[in-house]
Amino acid sequence: MNVVSFVLARIAEDERVALNSMRRSAGLTRGLSTRGLREAAFKRRLADDALRRVNWNFAQGEDGDVHAKQRVLGRLAMVYADHPDFDAHWVSDSE
Repeated sequence: MNVVSFVLARIAEDERVALNSMRRSAGLTRGLSTRGLREAAFKRRLADDALRRVNWNFAQGEDGDVHAKQRVLGRLAMVYADHPDFDAHWVSDSE
């Protein structure tokens, strides 16, 4: 498993949990589920931008290329550090 498939799979899991919570609850819990869906959508957009190499004005490397992809994906993966498929190299490579 690579960092891209790991992050996208964890985001999909978060979305499923939030949707299931929304179906079973109301009130405050429903509000937290809605926030969870917005958070998952935000993370998915960040991952998509990193994969499309969107220029966020990060410092450029010697080759003139923006090195945001690994940094962003590594930091997104860090949120799921307690998952059994998490690889600490994704974070250390991103710093």
